[in-house]
Amino acid sequence: MAWVLVPAFCLLSGAYAQAWGVTLAPGPLAAGVGSCVTIPCSFTYPAGWNVSAVSWTRDGDQTVYHRDLARVHAAFKGRVRYLGDLQHNCSLRVAGLRPGDQGTYRFRFEAAGDGRRDGWTSLPGQQLNVSDDWCQPSLGRRTEPGPSLTCSVGAACPHRPSWYDRDGARRSPGQTPGGAGATELRISPSQLAPGVALRCQMEGYWDECDSAQSQPLGTVAPSVPRVEGSWPAGKAALREGDGFTLRCQAAALRPITGYVWSRGDEWLPGAGQDLRVDKAADSDGGSYACGVWVSGPGWGYLSLSARESVQVQSAELSCRPKTESPYEELQGRTQDIYSQFVSPRAGSR
Repeated sequence: MAWVLVPAFCLLSGAYAQAWGVTLAPGPLAAGVGSCVTIPCSFTYPAGWNVSAVSWTRDGDQTVYHRDLARVHAAFKGRVRYLGDLQHNCSLRVAGLRPGDQGTYRFRFEAAGDGRRDGWTSLPGQQLNVSDDWCQPSLGRRTEPGPSLTCSVGAACPHRPSWYDRDGARRSPGQTPGGAGATELRISPSQLAPGVALRCQMEGYWDECDSAQSQPLGTVAPSVPRVEGSWPAGKAALREGDGFTLRCQAAALRPITGYVWSRGDEWLPGAGQDLRVDKAADSDGGSYACGVWVSGPGWGYLSLSARESVQVQSAELSCRPKTESPYEELQGRTQDIYSQFVSPRAGSR
């Protein structure tokens, strides 16, 4: 990367002034929401001077980095790392970018020498533009012409997504026809074992804050969700017309950005964490499973639960009177036969 020398505001004049300087990246830096950016920076000063303090600000009124954490603006605490030192490196890294992080960043250092103390602030500074990350994938599912999962990104993302197994084996070598920013994995729920994890990865994407994100799932072990069911209190079994709710419970390491449900061998559309059925029909019975979709810039993974069986008793069966057991029926017939032989007949002596 070619750097340019950005003039620094200097309180000194004369021969010393030409030795002071700050070098920043040329032009504005661009990054996406949720990703990470490093602002490359270096500075110089005359021999015999010692740097005592450094700091970064955004738009001149928010302290982004300072050795005294109490002076750091709350919006940047825990997200900023100073990569430099007190000699010549002043690079800064900002993680978990937000739209409000956009602005002009300025570096300031204070030094002492020649019996004096002075401070310098880089002008005009480094412009950072933060936009929606077009490379954060989203999950879709289809039932026609066959069950499949779709991983897609925005049209402006220069990288292409592909599906991978947990062990890093690529599952989708081709792209979906008609969309360079999507890849379709034709797979049904029955082809995925409980607890399986699939990863969607942007080919060539690299986030400098977490290089592991650019690799297949590998040793990353997302938590396995589970299905919890609830139906009307006091009922041991569901009957047609009853309502029930299935909830997908998961303690993911990263924020969950979506859910997916399946019944039998079909992916169900439009369900969130809760899958609600207001009036159950016989067709609503079956084997249910849920999955959590966790994603970030350049990657996403789907972790699936074990299957939960739901049985819906038909209204016809639930209204039928209770019948005697085979033993009770046989006992009754035996009693009738016995009565015919031992009971006195009408008109006998």
